[in-house]
This record gives sequence, structure tokens and C-alpha cells, in this order.
Amino acid sequence: MWRRLLSAFPMAALLGLAAAIALAQPTVTRDPSPDHAVRAPLNQLVTPAPAQPDATVQRDDSGTLVSPYQPAPPGLAMGRNQGRASIPLDMENINQGWDHLNAGQPADALAHFEKAQRSKEQGLAAEATLGSAYALWRLGRETQAAESFKTLVDAGFRLPETLPNLLFLLHKRGGPKAVEPYLQLLPEEDRARWRK
Repeated sequence: MWRRLLSAFPMAALLGLAAAIALAQPTVTRDPSPDHAVRAPLNQLVTPAPAQPDATVQRDDSGTLVSPYQPAPPGLAMGRNQGRASIPLDMENINQGWDHLNAGQPADALAHFEKAQRSKEQGLAAEATLGSAYALWRLGRETQAAESFKTLVDAGFRLPETLPNLLFLLHKRGGPKAVEPYLQLLPEEDRARWRK
């Protein structure tokens, strides 16, 4: 259908039609901007914040609590995470450590995990110790990796993951006698395999 329509009108007629449509639309003109803009002083446009708020709002899982304002001691911020400012940095170091370890860069991973091992949060410190154990193992420092796994097993951290790794490293270095103290943590049916 379009072919018949296009072949019926010569190309010049189509171009003329497009030009006529363009001329029929109104032209937009804009006034030139003024040479200078009038600016009011900033203090007239913005209302300054009060020196001290009237109340603090604290949100937790149970709802919103509004309490009278109490100024924070100098140098301390009031809030839920008071004293935990390093936790986001520790998490970032752990995440970067795992990224480096997965990318085959155990030395870089170890540096990040060692920074995060100083965390005040026990769970984050244990996670960083686990990461550093794997990084040490990949670097060929199996004695240090075994020590890290021992620390985690003694703390009861992720035993299904940490105990077999510790047993493997101890068995590789010292044979069945080296794993004997930790076999009591395994079910009876699994102990025989490590005694060979």
C-alpha cells in the first residue's frame, strides 16, 4: 500500500509537503537573558538551623522513640553505632580480601584480611581469620594456615568448614597422630578415615 502511495507522488511533491508542514509550525523566540542577575544575600534566602535541636529521634525495630535533646559528650556522636565506626571499614576489608582471593591474588587478600582481623566485632574478626587462613594456605604457608584454622576450631567458628581444613593440614604435616586431638569433634564413623 505504501509503495503505491509513494510511487503515485513524485519525490519533489513529498519534499514540498515536508517543507510546508515545517513552515506551518509556530516559531519560538526567546527573550535574551538580562546582562546581570540580581542576587540576594544567602542569609536572606536560607533560614539557619537552630543551634541545638529540640529532640532526638531514634528508630529501632520496635518503633520510633522521641526523647528530649541531650547534648553528646565532646568528641562523641550519639547513636546506635556509637563506638562501632570501624565496622564498615572491616566489612570492606573482608569483602576486598575475598575478591582478591577469588581473583588469585592471595598476598593482596592477606593484607586486607589482616587489617580486618583487628575488628572489635568477634564475628568479623573470625571471618577475617578464616580468609587469612585460606590466603596463607594458597601462599604455601601451611603451618600458619593450620594455626589460623586451629584458632577458629577452638572458637567453634564454622566447624563444618574449618575442622576438615585443619585436619587436612595437620594430617599432611604430621600424619594420624597430629589429627588425634581434634577427632573427638567428628562423628565416630568419620574418625576412622583420618586415622589411616
